[in-house]
Amino acid sequence: MKKLAIVKGITPFAIALSSFTFTSQAVAEPTPAPTSDSIKSPQEQYKIDKEIYIAALKLRNQQIRAINIVFKNTCDKAAQDFKIAMSSARTPDQKNLANALRKNAMQR
Repeated sequence: MKKLAIVKGITPFAIALSSFTFTSQAVAEPTPAPTSDSIKSPQEQYKIDKEIYIAALKLRNQQIRAINIVFKNTCDKAAQDFKIAMSSARTPDQKNLANALRKNAMQR
């Protein structure tokens, strides 16, 4: 009981003391004046960002198409070369070599 009475007596004093010691002073710092370039509504900024994103997507799709075309042409050429090599191959070593060349061409 004595401890509780001591705590009850010290608590208001501690709160009052802490409010005086931790007060901060407000300092007003000037904000920079906005320039004409930086004044854009969120909708305008969204439209600009969307156009940039769509342009990047179109470029990415063109690059992917080019890569796929090159890969398809390489695979078609490898398949054609494999057919020619297999038609003239007589030994298992020649057949294995033709198969290895085809797989190697498709992995690049």
